[in-house]
Amino acid sequence: NRGQHRPTISLRTLEILLKPSPLGVLGTATSFGLDLPHSLYAFQRDGVQFLLDKESGVLLADDMGLGKTVQAIVAFRLLVRRGSATRALVVVPKSVMASWQHHFADWAPELHTITIQESPQHRPSLWDRLRDGAVQAAIVTYATLRNDVQEDLVPPIDVLIADEVQNVKNPVTLQARALAQVSATRRWGLTGTPLENNLDELAAILQFVNASHQRNTNLPALQSEAKRTMIRRRKEEVLDDLPSLLSNVEYVNLTPRQRDAYTRAEVHGISELQGKPRNITNVLTLITRLKQICNGVNGESAKMEWLYDYAYAAREEGDKMLVFSQYLDTLDHIEADLSGLLPLKFTGSLSSRQRSERIDAFQDEHSRHQMMLLQTHTGGVGITLTAANRVVHFDSWWNPAVQSQATARAHRIGQPKTVFEITLVSENTIEERIQDLLESKRELFDRAVNDLSITGVARLLTSDEMYALFDL
Repeated sequence: NRGQHRPTISLRTLEILLKPSPLGVLGTATSFGLDLPHSLYAFQRDGVQFLLDKESGVLLADDMGLGKTVQAIVAFRLLVRRGSATRALVVVPKSVMASWQHHFADWAPELHTITIQESPQHRPSLWDRLRDGAVQAAIVTYATLRNDVQEDLVPPIDVLIADEVQNVKNPVTLQARALAQVSATRRWGLTGTPLENNLDELAAILQFVNASHQRNTNLPALQSEAKRTMIRRRKEEVLDDLPSLLSNVEYVNLTPRQRDAYTRAEVHGISELQGKPRNITNVLTLITRLKQICNGVNGESAKMEWLYDYAYAAREEGDKMLVFSQYLDTLDHIEADLSGLLPLKFTGSLSSRQRSERIDAFQDEHSRHQMMLLQTHTGGVGITLTAANRVVHFDSWWNPAVQSQATARAHRIGQPKTVFEITLVSENTIEERIQDLLESKRELFDRAVNDLSITGVARLLTSDEMYALFDL
């Protein structure tokens, strides 16, 4: 069984172990005796130490933008140098694979790292390189891991790192099961949102981290387990020198053509809902249609008119901007209407190389690209876009946490300016009703995630609440 074979230490690993510590200008106690691109923040050093001290599972749940990737890489690098580990497997969403490659190159340059994203016939040889110690770290997507675990290609691992570990919040999914099957001495879960909807999800994540077959949702037991295995720091608690984030909701009035289309669609949609069985899918379909009308109809868009003026004013002030939307067609329209700003589009259809190239092009201080357009879920996690200090949510997501993650692409370490976040909401529409409801849910979410002080959190929008948006 190839998955059970454990090799002796490879020559490459032995070379790393015997090599003197690369103490340079930054080789001080603040950087664990390593030559790092720049010194770690105190809270990051604490995070690295927490990872080192726990010999089994850790949930690193810092806010987005606080450098969880760097902490994990530095901790693994130290384990290798101490002879406590020889290989790591990093499981990631596709959108952040290139980012992990760059971070390994910057923060652990002596470690050989590969990505496992070739065709099925070529992947066995890549897994063999990890198995035989030719490389110290491999980066793979959740989807690829799911397939290759079934083929028994994945070797035992010293450190299993699951980035955006909320991907396993449902333990019965194939990707969650695949991750659970990987044999690993240490399991590190990384997430800025350990709980998106309810405490069951946090329990599932802790179940993965602790390699447990039992999921405990009893609140006292969950609190105890989280205290033992989770470390979570919030921006306002640890970064006094991080620029401030100023958030605002900007309400716009639909154009006459939009209002007419919206009213007709809502009246027709409500009539259809009343004639159908009570089903959450039906109401979601109507909400989606209405939100798309709020974004624009037949070439008219009140939001676009607002964005046009705001974007060109921001350019005059020397500021770059991120614009998030759930809908590809919305991003296409923005790209066409604001072509003068040379917007770059970041969507799920891009390859890892294309994503990396667009990020680099946008981050370049000499770049003429003033705007990046991103799908909320594709561009909302795992990437750094600190060249921008303006963030516009053209349409808001159901979950306040997801929107906060997206904004954290700009509001993070390395951002020299105050970040301005604006959410566009169409007045007297479903968007305004949802916005009011989500504001009440935001406080509930914060209480649950940050201190587990309540016994449970309902899904952010229940079926009854969704129907109530239309007085049904």
